[in-house]
Amino acid sequence: MLVRGAFWVPLAVCMAVAFSPAPTGVVAHLTGALMHGAAFAYLTLALFRAHFPTTGRGGRGEARRFVAVALWLFAFGVFVEVVQVFVAGRDGELADLLPDAAGIAAGCGLQGGWTRGLRRGGAPGRKPQQRGFQT
Repeated sequence: MLVRGAFWVPLAVCMAVAFSPAPTGVVAHLTGALMHGAAFAYLTLALFRAHFPTTGRGGRGEARRFVAVALWLFAFGVFVEVVQVFVAGRDGELADLLPDAAGIAAGCGLQGGWTRGLRRGGAPGRKPQQRGFQT
């Protein structure tokens, strides 16, 4: 339950921020791109943990999880931009989908590292188990 909340609560916060009037200017645009990327990287990892648990076995099932997460979050990014067209003080910008996609790719990359660590015989951060002869 807590793991699912770690996805849905931040998603709700992202929606509240995205659908409220925003600051303008170059600084707001640059920090906005960074925030888009960071938010989508976090949401990608949280969505994997909450609804697409990794077995560490690899194969087609693992690839499907990555595609499902990436498509779901990209569709969410498109949804946010479409809704922002109708929010006072906001503009839906297709350019915002680029940092969204970069964040999703970063999150998938981090998840891929976690998955590879599981396949190697332990949690990431722990030394992989030695196989074969040791000299």
